[in-house]
Amino acid sequence: MITKQTGMLIASGILLLAVGGILGAVMQRSHVSQQVKAESAQILGSKVISSISAFGKVSKIQDRDITLSSLGDVLSVDMPDTVRVYSFTVAPADKNGLSSTAKQKIASFGDIKVGDSINANLKLLPTGKFQGVSVIILPSASK
Repeated sequence: MITKQTGMLIASGILLLAVGGILGAVMQRSHVSQQVKAESAQILGSKVISSISAFGKVSKIQDRDITLSSLGDVLSVDMPDTVRVYSFTVAPADKNGLSSTAKQKIASFGDIKVGDSINANLKLLPTGKFQGVSVIILPSASK
């Protein structure tokens, strides 16, 4: 006959086994996630990937760092002195309200303003930070 104390020991053992199994699964998932992140960072920082594209509205400019926001996500990007900046000018609309021509022109970092929509080509540095390679200032809908 099983005593109350023996039953409690068996129940405790089963509970510890279940908790150990759950913790093992969580730790394995965490390890795999970290491994995937490390592999992704290595691939994105390789010479095979020439650049990564980011799109968003400029929400902050501080020194040579630009903060982009899009759909609730935020990304801060270092823009070195060597970053190439371009902008587009759109021809005035015709009598039907259509414009068929857009011209690209060389711009400067100082032309980028808070509120601008930009497309930035980035590279991933070994430190894990993104650095700008080139920026296209997109025309606003109101221009």
